[in-house]
Amino acid sequence: MKRLISGMLALGLALTLSFPAAALDSQETLELLELYYVNDIPPEVYQLDSPEEILEALGDPYTEYLSAQRYAAFMSSVNGQSLVGLGVIVQQEEDGSLRIREVLPDSPAQVAGLEANDRILSIDGVKITAETNYLAMLAGEEDTSVILSVQREGETADYVVIRGAVSVPIVASELVDGVPVIECVSFGDSTAEAFYRALVEYADQPGAWVVDLRSNGGGSVEASVGAAAWFVGGNRMLVFFRDSDDQYSSLYSYSYVPDLTDRPAIILTSENTASGAELFSAALRDHEAAIAVGQRTFGKGVAQSLLDKESFPEYFDGDALKMTTSRFFSPNGSTNDTVGVIPTLVISDKNAPAAALLLAQGRPKTVKATLQIALAGQNFFVHLDMATKEEYREAFTELLEALPPSAVLATGNNTGNWNPTTPKKLAREYDLDFHSREYSDVTAEHPNAHAIQTLAALELLEGGRKFEPDKEVTRGEFFDMVGCALDMDRALMAKNGLISGDGRGLREDAPITYQEMCAALAKVAGWACMDGFDYNRILPGNEAVAISYPAFSPWARNAAYVLDQMEALDLTLAPKANATRGQAAQLLYDTLRASNLLWE
Repeated sequence: MKRLISGMLALGLALTLSFPAAALDSQETLELLELYYVNDIPPEVYQLDSPEEILEALGDPYTEYLSAQRYAAFMSSVNGQSLVGLGVIVQQEEDGSLRIREVLPDSPAQVAGLEANDRILSIDGVKITAETNYLAMLAGEEDTSVILSVQREGETADYVVIRGAVSVPIVASELVDGVPVIECVSFGDSTAEAFYRALVEYADQPGAWVVDLRSNGGGSVEASVGAAAWFVGGNRMLVFFRDSDDQYSSLYSYSYVPDLTDRPAIILTSENTASGAELFSAALRDHEAAIAVGQRTFGKGVAQSLLDKESFPEYFDGDALKMTTSRFFSPNGSTNDTVGVIPTLVISDKNAPAAALLLAQGRPKTVKATLQIALAGQNFFVHLDMATKEEYREAFTELLEALPPSAVLATGNNTGNWNPTTPKKLAREYDLDFHSREYSDVTAEHPNAHAIQTLAALELLEGGRKFEPDKEVTRGEFFDMVGCALDMDRALMAKNGLISGDGRGLREDAPITYQEMCAALAKVAGWACMDGFDYNRILPGNEAVAISYPAFSPWARNAAYVLDQMEALDLTLAPKANATRGQAAQLLYDTLRASNLLWE
């Protein structure tokens, strides 16, 4: 699928600006932090002398001072305003050269004759290497020129490009193989209106929508909510916020907003999908209006506020302070902090766009040679003649590999009826190079099979062909499972209070009991979702909790209560017995499901 636009251009131009020191003084900075900052302020911060030192000591990459120049550049990148540049989106190759991924319409680069897939070898006579700061070399003042040595189809020529104003769109839409594709690189002032226009323009198209958020780093919360509202209608909860006092606020879609479509959206995600784009994805997930195809998203689950002249005229004059002021949660109360939004179908960035187009085709008039997939509350129809063409074959294969056990498949026949099938049967029938993600030693009859194979399909367990579900799980293996599912290493798990020792350290090779796993995953639930957070507030030693879970040790009863309330606890298991790998995967899966992190 052609990428229509990208945030890389705006980012590249913004990075070449110079930023003067903060106009705020240290006392004003501390006053604003005490008013709004979501986390506790470290005591040592109060001993620092400058705003720069204070903000650096917080260790929060999202809380930063923006000079007037940088604030303007930031707003431009969010809202897609005109910037000065060449109008090319580039990607650096292994040999150091820059491959032009795209030339923006009506840009200086297009006027000069540059084309997509051209390779830039040098800039103003300087050969580009992996160490070259090419963004600084490409940037410059309006009406200044730059000479690019460009290779195209084996021939090299010089192109003179006159820098000029480039309009950077943030939303674009088009039909691709009959499917309406909306690509959005930022949630800015014009985003909700652009989504509205696209949904109205392509309202008569069959099948699903494809919403490409792979290069979307976020933007305005209000814009994210406004865009999501068209898919779910008015007066619908779309996001919760929790501030430093653990108080909640929320945003709904306006009551008068129409639900513009009953067709599902297929959201394309990548590791660069962040913040407001994750908010949008999770909101449509919780309202069962979409699935996501691609990679786990970035995992930015905190929201920032911009403090500027409008809110604090006595402190700012064109500059601003961007500060983390809350954590945000989906309508069903789940966070995407660190863990990101886990896609419905985990598919490589290479094949995700084609897989989305296959799923989005819609039901044909005759169902012969059609694959129906019931997935995450939606029905999708894959036209097998299209799927098995050379250009779609690899994506179709990976789509089948990515399907979780909950997916139900059937193929249409000449009589208009549907015959049940499986990914493996389809792979054999169409001679696909299919590699199942399922563990070969986990039978369908195993009590933990669904949990294990679902986590495997979502790539939330370490790879390997065998899982050994009935083998005792060690403490190290269990925490590796948790870390893989949450996308956290041990250090980050410890920082977030998710690693549980037993008074003798982690003891990697020792077995772990069911109640010890419960103690750890109750903490995960408290971090991952609003319900888990609230249930974890029950005081240790609460008499009702003690009576309800007498088989658990006193220190584990609170955890048992949390997971039981979330319907993730198996009371048929002996809490103090050593757990198996299958039981560990089951409890992990049940906790993720109960925390509303999965699309099931």
